[in-house]
Amino acid sequence: MDKKEFLERYQAGQRDFSGIDLTGIELTDFKNNYKFSDINLNGANLTNAKLEFVNFTNVNLANANLAEAEIACCDFNYANFSNANLTDVIIDLSNFIEANFHNANLTNIYVKYCPKDLCDFSRANFSRANCSNALLICNLSDSIFKDTNLNGIRFRLSDFLFGGNKTQLNNIDFSDCNFSGVDFATVDLTGVNLTGANLSHTNFYEADLINAKLKNANLTNANLTDAKLKNANLTNANLTDANLSNACLQGADLEGANLTKAILTKADLRNANLDNADLTDATINRIHWRRLKINKIKNLPDKAYLVWQLMNLGRVYQDLSGVDLSDENLNYVNLEGANLTESIFRDSDLSKGSLTYANLSKANMRRSNLETANLCNSNLTEANLITARLNFAKLTNANLTKTNLTNSSLFGVDCTGIDFSSVNITNADFDLARIKNAINIPENIKRFHSPIPKDNPSIELYENLCNRIEGKRMMSVNYDYPFEVSLWNTKEKRDISLEYIIKTEHQQKIIDKVSFSKQINDKA
Repeated sequence: MDKKEFLERYQAGQRDFSGIDLTGIELTDFKNNYKFSDINLNGANLTNAKLEFVNFTNVNLANANLAEAEIACCDFNYANFSNANLTDVIIDLSNFIEANFHNANLTNIYVKYCPKDLCDFSRANFSRANCSNALLICNLSDSIFKDTNLNGIRFRLSDFLFGGNKTQLNNIDFSDCNFSGVDFATVDLTGVNLTGANLSHTNFYEADLINAKLKNANLTNANLTDAKLKNANLTNANLTDANLSNACLQGADLEGANLTKAILTKADLRNANLDNADLTDATINRIHWRRLKINKIKNLPDKAYLVWQLMNLGRVYQDLSGVDLSDENLNYVNLEGANLTESIFRDSDLSKGSLTYANLSKANMRRSNLETANLCNSNLTEANLITARLNFAKLTNANLTKTNLTNSSLFGVDCTGIDFSSVNITNADFDLARIKNAINIPENIKRFHSPIPKDNPSIELYENLCNRIEGKRMMSVNYDYPFEVSLWNTKEKRDISLEYIIKTEHQQKIIDKVSFSKQINDKA
């Protein structure tokens, strides 16, 4: 049936066009803006059809053949596509809100790059449909994909055209779907239901899976690097050989999960649940362990268990001599008074940790991060701190006999009472260090403390920074504009910002890797 006959029959009142042959029909007249809502096209042949500016709301296209059709600026809201053939269909700027694609064939369907709000498939039903190799850039929020074949499906961003929008798959039901090898990189999957789904070899790089349901999902060899899985349900999930590097798993439930040979480097597992999980041969280092549940965990390495103990129970005044805790995340750890003789903390993060009165003699702390750590009265005799970062650390009355600080950064460190007579400070940076009551101070430390010119407007803030005055002051560091000192007050919060501190009469130097902030009182 050609276009003319079809339109004449419709205008004459016919609404049942089931089984009709409309191969190659072109309904593309913008001026007419065709409206065919509520008609019956069950089993119709629309192969190679071109449809533009057509309203097909509530149309019945069950069992219809739309292979290789081109659809643009059309409205198919609430349409029925069950068992329809949409192979190689191209869709642009069209809406399919609550459309039914149950058991339909959408192989190679292509939803063109467009703003997600102008191509809307929200709440559509794709259950048992075949979406193999489909490319979807559209709004699929709250859609149903239960038991759907999604092998090779792609969800791509459109931010380079439309100002940052990206594919959103929020709260969609993908339970029991096959996503093997699918690329979900950077896609928003907040609250998505992937229970029992096949996600092997799937790419979730930087994907947002907050509150996602992944119970019993197959994630073998999946890439979850930098993924956000906060509060996700991963109970009994198979994560064998999965890469979870830098993934955020705060509050995630991994009870009974299989993490054999998984990579968990720098993963954030704070408040997560790993009860009964299997970590056989897993790569575990620099993990955030605080408040992590590990009841009856399987095959957790001894070193990892020790780190968990340190971060959750502490080991104050205990003997840990010779322990190897290299390349671990131990920030905020409490090791007060512990015996850590000849221990190894190489490349570990001990920032903000408490190591007061700890015995760290002959400890290897090369390249460790000890920024703002409390090492007051600690014993660092013959300790190796080469290239370590101790910015704003407290070393008051610490024993630094034969300590090696070569190439270390000690910006703003508190060296009160230190004896520098045998310390190796080759190329160490002591900018703005506090050296009150220190003895045998080398000249290359003293030169960092040349008097500041009296007319320097930053002198008050400089003194407060060095004296560690607690409380009501703000100081911030900005790296964008070197060689400037800027102070200002705002009317409401009366904040003061110190961009850079002039150290000597005619010198200025950028503050490196330091930020320090406090509130300011009304007198500032």
